[in-house]
Amino acid sequence: MINKTLLIYLIVGGAALGVGGTTGVVVKRVTGSEQVIYKGFDINNYIMDSDNLLIEFENYHGSSPERQFTVAELINISLEKYRRCENSWSQGIGLADTIVKQTIRNAQVKNGNQYYEESISHSDMVSVANKVYQTGVGTEIKLYSGTNVSTENANFGSTPKIFASEDYKKSYGKTLDEMFIYLICNETVNSGECKKQDDGSYVITCELDTVISTYMYKYQMKTLSNLDGLPTFSYVKLKYVVSSDFMLKTCEVDEKFEARMGVPATIRNTITYTYHPNEYLKIPEPNEKFNYSK
Repeated sequence: MINKTLLIYLIVGGAALGVGGTTGVVVKRVTGSEQVIYKGFDINNYIMDSDNLLIEFENYHGSSPERQFTVAELINISLEKYRRCENSWSQGIGLADTIVKQTIRNAQVKNGNQYYEESISHSDMVSVANKVYQTGVGTEIKLYSGTNVSTENANFGSTPKIFASEDYKKSYGKTLDEMFIYLICNETVNSGECKKQDDGSYVITCELDTVISTYMYKYQMKTLSNLDGLPTFSYVKLKYVVSSDFMLKTCEVDEKFEARMGVPATIRNTITYTYHPNEYLKIPEPNEKFNYSK
């Protein structure tokens, strides 16, 4: 029997999707399905130089970027182009499948230097919701926790929990301006391909390694559910659709992992994210509902 509180773990924070990197890490994998223990890990070794990547991409005038750039590079180019939009918003709709089925709703809004994220996860057994606000980079972050949670809404109080930027990142994996939770680089993409479509758009598919790419994500999950240790992933599969100029449009996530709170639970998340670059959307107040029907 799975502890009900363990199911809180199913919530996914923010617009969970990627960054990049290079070079080594010392990792000790514990026998069986126990957690991975990270030693000597430096996340900066796995963050690709998106600034230079974007310059290289903009200076490329050939007709086959899918041949000129690696899958990891193309993903990071798309993520960085989206991250640089003055205004943007996205939503994620999905399902966590374990002993019960749990709905997942995520939203992200950026208006200039104003950032907003919300995560709502609901089932008949347990539900959890958070709204998070940030102004600027490296500034304090406000987190509101929800009660009376339904599939797409909750009641949020008027008093947030305040985090320093670095403290929030240690607990939740990333700050709001970073936007994406996976570490995506040439070393963490186990397999992938990029195909051009008839309409000029591109479909990028990849399967990530389960140790390094999920590093930030694991700490986010552990914090959300007070897990006994970091979760372990069986697989992470991503399918991106980007425009002809590699602006992010959609991403489909299929991932499977094991979490432990006294007893283990195996969970499969399937989530579809839709991105709206260069579109303005008013950031909701804590007591305002985000409209997932858009």
